[in-house]
Amino acid sequence: MYRYLVIFLFAVLILQPQSVFSQITFSKLSVGFGLIKNQQLSYTYDEEFAYYPEISLGGLFYEDYLEWECYLGAWSEFGEYKHWTDQLVNHSYSGIHLGSRFVLFPQKTLKQFPFSINFVGGISSHLIWQNKVDSDYYYGPPTEDNFYIIITGDIGLGLNVSVTENYRIRLDGIVNIPFNPNEKLWNKGISSSLVLKLDYFFKNNKQ
Repeated sequence: MYRYLVIFLFAVLILQPQSVFSQITFSKLSVGFGLIKNQQLSYTYDEEFAYYPEISLGGLFYEDYLEWECYLGAWSEFGEYKHWTDQLVNHSYSGIHLGSRFVLFPQKTLKQFPFSINFVGGISSHLIWQNKVDSDYYYGPPTEDNFYIIITGDIGLGLNVSVTENYRIRLDGIVNIPFNPNEKLWNKGISSSLVLKLDYFFKNNKQ
C-alpha cells in the first residue's frame, strides 16, 4: 500500500510541481512541553510518565483550516526510575520520536462551530532504548540493553487559542498506536502524550 502511495505522490510532483508547492507553505515553528506515557516494560507499572519536550516545523496544506507538521520529540528517565520485569531485571528507558502529522481546525471553515478544537492525525517512528540498571542473578540471568523501533499511527484531539496574529497556544492529547505491536514491551508499544504548545507563524498567512 505504501509503495502505491509513494508512486502517486511522486507522479503528482512530476506532473504539477508548481501547483502542488504553491498551495503548501512552510510558515510555522512550534515548541511544546508535556508528559508522555512511556513504552516501557514495567512489571510493576511504576513511573509510567516522563517529561516530553517537542519541536516541529510546518505550515498550511492547501487550505487555511489544514496544517502539516514534522516533529521531533524526546523523553528519558535518566536512570532515575527503575522498572522490574518478570525476569527480575531492572531497566530504565528513554526514547526519541520522529513523525509527521496533519492538524485540522474545523472552526476555520465552519464559522458556527462552537469550540476552538483541533483534530490530529499522522504517523511516527519511536526509537526506544531499554537500558539495564541491575538484576537479581539468583532468580534470573543477566539481560543486555535493548533497542526497539516502533512505527505508530497517531490520532489526537486538542484545544487552541490565538494570542496574536502570529502566535497561538495549543493543548494536544495524542495516542500512538503501533502497526506491529512489540510483544517484548509491556504495553506492546502503545503510548500517549499531553503537550502544551506554542505555535509561531513567521509568514503572514495565518487566517
